[in-house]
Amino acid sequence: MIETYLVQALVAFVGGAMGAAFSSLFAFVFVALVIALGLGVATSGNTDGLFVFGFGAFGFYAPQISFAGGAFASAYARWKEYKGPSGQLISGQDIMTALIVLKKPDVLIAGGAGGVLSFIYMLIHQKFLSPYMDGVPFAVVATALTAKLAFDNSLFGIEPAEVKAAGGRFSPKSPVMWLPYVNNGTEKLLWGFIMGLGGAWLTVRFAANSVTAGVAAYVPFSIAVFSLIGFYMGIAVAPNHHIVYCASLGVLFFLGYHPEWAKAVSAQVPYDQIDKGLVSAALIWGTVSAIMAAFFADFLARCFHLYGSKIGGVHVDPPTLGILATSVFTNWIFAATGCYTSSALSAAVPAAIMIICIALAVMDSSKLKASAAS
Repeated sequence: MIETYLVQALVAFVGGAMGAAFSSLFAFVFVALVIALGLGVATSGNTDGLFVFGFGAFGFYAPQISFAGGAFASAYARWKEYKGPSGQLISGQDIMTALIVLKKPDVLIAGGAGGVLSFIYMLIHQKFLSPYMDGVPFAVVATALTAKLAFDNSLFGIEPAEVKAAGGRFSPKSPVMWLPYVNNGTEKLLWGFIMGLGGAWLTVRFAANSVTAGVAAYVPFSIAVFSLIGFYMGIAVAPNHHIVYCASLGVLFFLGYHPEWAKAVSAQVPYDQIDKGLVSAALIWGTVSAIMAAFFADFLARCFHLYGSKIGGVHVDPPTLGILATSVFTNWIFAATGCYTSSALSAAVPAAIMIICIALAVMDSSKLKASAAS
């Protein structure tokens, strides 16, 4: 057992160092390719395909290893006051610079250390927290928050005067924001609905096929991750992998509590003959979970990501924050309270969540209109 952990820790070190060398974002985009390769193996009958190609819990390219390690290395490089090729200090929130260009071996070692740290957090999750939340976002967030405490000396950061004057970090009028084009409540509601319904539908279709059911969540996720390559092309991409992944969580956890779905899939019942009420409910749960992720990601970005202290901030990934928070509901709270199995709660809870999100959108719109009129 100890030898196994040592080997896995070594793999995590290598993966984290590679994430630092390539940059967190590019390493994460590469995950999409790894998933595609793994899907090809998995759907051909090898259910270990995803792990074989490195997207398993401790693979080279698992996001909690390569992405987390790269972000940890960026925070370290800023703490050390290293400068990039342009002569400017590396930002602690930089996830696009391939840190190998710094020619600093200790930065790659820091990336490896971040990968190992994330590996340790994954073990903690597996031992104590697996029923309550998704493991990968827990490890990524925990590693980032550790980096923020270690290098930035702050969890929440310091709000600049102009942010306070605009109403604080949670105001839609704040000049500091994560995504300028998906910033107010209406934008988050619409983007969450669009990508969420699409991701939920894809998940349902793949989950309805006995050959692809085991990898249903990874198809929309890999498409969404690959879209991030647009950042390197100067395209204003709106990250959506957290939205579509949480749509998949909502769909799959709901369906997991309905044995009639598993029976239909194992019997290879054609999709158009599966209970339409069950499919509709799954789509609703997936869409609502996706919208929750869109709101959580922006809210938690304002808490942990946008503001820094000593080194000006650390990349605490907003989409990952959104997945982590939403998974607490999809994986635990909704299941523990019977929301998936009670027909009354299965109708009332998604409706209540939608009402809350619409109310938040209306509040943001009112604030922005009042600000424009003044």
